[in-house]
Amino acid sequence: MVQEKLNKQAANESRLEEEKRQLRLSLDEADNQLTKAELLRRSMDGEHQRIKMVLADKETETQARSIVLILSLSIYFHSVQFNPFSNM
Repeated sequence: MVQEKLNKQAANESRLEEEKRQLRLSLDEADNQLTKAELLRRSMDGEHQRIKMVLADKETETQARSIVLILSLSIYFHSVQFNPFSNM
């Protein structure tokens, strides 16, 4: 009877140790996945910042080209003494 209780306790303790081992493995796996997700998030944040900078550069370039075009047209029309109302 006592031996049977001891065997049951040993089996229960063994089962609990196995559960504990499985929980640690699950926790480690979850931690690894969290680390990978964080690294991916950081990478995507970096890519987002890079794209924002490229877009800002393109916008600046477009504005500069617009200014050059406006100035060029202004100089051209001034040089030919363009008057849109002259034919009226």
